[in-house]
Amino acid sequence: MTIALHIIWGFALSFIGSLPLGVINLSVAETTVNKGVKPAVLMAIGASLIEFLQAFVAVKFTNL
Repeated sequence: MTIALHIIWGFALSFIGSLPLGVINLSVAETTVNKGVKPAVLMAIGASLIEFLQAFVAVKFTNL
């Protein structure tokens, strides 16, 4: 149960952390305006994978 709780907290905090405007969010918004929805969705998927990997590495290093 605690593992599921940690995963839920991780998703919630990651969502809150990605809400402020940043380089990635503004790039996705600019891509949506200039090129359309499909390229923006692909870019958003790539950006979310990078953020997931960064969060994963951060969680793995919490034991050090």
